[in-house]
Amino acid sequence: MAKRLASMDVTISGVTRSYEFDPPVEVSSDDDGEASLELLRYAETTEVVLVSGITNATVSVSFSFQLEGTVNVDLSDLEEVDDEDDVINAVERGDFQEVVDAIEHYLQMNTDGSDAQIDNVDVEGLYDDDGDLVD
Repeated sequence: MAKRLASMDVTISGVTRSYEFDPPVEVSSDDDGEASLELLRYAETTEVVLVSGITNATVSVSFSFQLEGTVNVDLSDLEEVDDEDDVINAVERGDFQEVVDAIEHYLQMNTDGSDAQIDNVDVEGLYDDDGDLVD
C-alpha cells in the first residue's frame, strides 16, 4: 500500500521548520522503512508523519434491474368499464392500488440486491485515516 506524507519537521542548518502537505504527498519506502523524500535536498528530517492511505470512500453507484413476473389480482369496483380493453387500459394507467400492492409484494418476495447489475461507479470522495478528504 502506498504511503502518503501528511506533515514533517525538517532541520536545515540548525533551523527547524514544519511542513504540512494538503493533500498528503505520496512517498516510497526502502527496505529499512525510511521515507525517500525528493521534496527537500540536504535536509535533516527530524519528524515525519505518514498516513497509510485511503480508509474510507464515498461512491455513487448506477445500477439496472430487469425482472419479469406475473401477479394475479382480483379487481373489484369496476366503474366505467365496458370491455376487456377498458380493464387493460385502467390497469396500465395505474388506476388500481391492488395491482400496485401485488407487484410490490412480488418484488419483496422474489428479489434482493444481488439481482441488480452495476452499470457505473463514480468515486465522490476518498478519505484518509484522520477522516480528511484526499484529492
